Amino acid sequence: MEPKPTLFNFLHDTLVQQIVSGRIAYGEKLPPLRALCDIYHVGIRTVRDVMDALVKEGYVEAVQRSHIKAAYRMTADDEQQAEMMLTRRDKVCAILKILAYIMPPIYAEASRHCDPQVLRACRDDIEGMNELNTKEQWRKSVVPLQRIKSVFHNDLLQDLCADFDLSAQIMLIPGFENPYKELSANGEQAFHCFFDCISSQDYDGIYAFISNMYHKSAKLSDQYFDEIASAFLLEKPQQEAYFWNAEKGRLKTHTQVTRSIIQKISMGVYGEGTYLPTCSQLCKEYNISAYTVGKVMESMEKIGLVRKMNLRGGYLVTRENAHTRQFVIKGSTSTSEAMTFLSAVHLLALISKGTAMIAVEYMEQETVA
Repeated sequence: MEPKPTLFNFLHDTLVQQIVSGRIAYGEKLPPLRALCDIYHVGIRTVRDVMDALVKEGYVEAVQRSHIKAAYRMTADDEQQAEMMLTRRDKVCAILKILAYIMPPIYAEASRHCDPQVLRACRDDIEGMNELNTKEQWRKSVVPLQRIKSVFHNDLLQDLCADFDLSAQIMLIPGFENPYKELSANGEQAFHCFFDCISSQDYDGIYAFISNMYHKSAKLSDQYFDEIASAFLLEKPQQEAYFWNAEKGRLKTHTQVTRSIIQKISMGVYGEGTYLPTCSQLCKEYNISAYTVGKVMESMEKIGLVRKMNLRGGYLVTRENAHTRQFVIKGSTSTSEAMTFLSAVHLLALISKGTAMIAVEYMEQETVA
């Protein structure tokens, strides 16, 4: 098993990647600290430690006590920036088309759970939206959409949507108009109509609004990429592929090690009635501390897979079926694992129709070709 990066490294590397790539532009404010906690499922202390590190490294600067903005300025010229962005063309357009299929049923289902208080908050979120520039309008529109999805309390869904949003962002090249300017025209009125559809559970209206928003975004993005490629006479570079790691930043180290050892037991690497490697051997193999090994063994004892045999820490592999049958979900780790599983089942139920439609479209394209 590869050593798992800490939550600090996960958040630090994610923000650095966004800043260096231009997705968070020079001088642009980062989300508030509490918002970063919610987006990336980390504690406020981790967020503060990451911000302190980014300030020292010169990626961000603290404007006020509660505001932090990107301080990194790209040194590449416009052509290099354009070439860099064109490597993401296929990924961006594909993500937007995928969202056009999977998001309508998600919002339609969310409409069943949105109470009047949530909708009032959503309407407040977009007040004054038409008076802002295109980029600020987009930022303002994200808040109510996230608020609606949050009624599910599904962390995996929130993670997937956040990853889609980050991966589909495009860099604005000087001299080119924001491709979403047309889409943001009369955005405030359009969103009020959308909220009316949610309030009345008008599923056709919800489907039409969300599907049109993402289909049009994909079309406008494609046109924007065409303009840039033509202006700089650039050939299509090698494309980036999209990959979502559902476990990134989510599983604790001892949970990963526990899974690895259980897998080895099931494969017969550690047979029943044999002893597991010693604490020092496990520390070396997984690059973990003795404390983490202790938590791993404690978890495995609870589910009846090992039994401590002596005071020196020897653990015998055993399958105590009676113990396993009596095991109940308790403790933060077990509860977290169970909730992740249930979130995954819920997520599959929400997106299954959309993904099936995408598969059919691709199969039809292959047949025509």
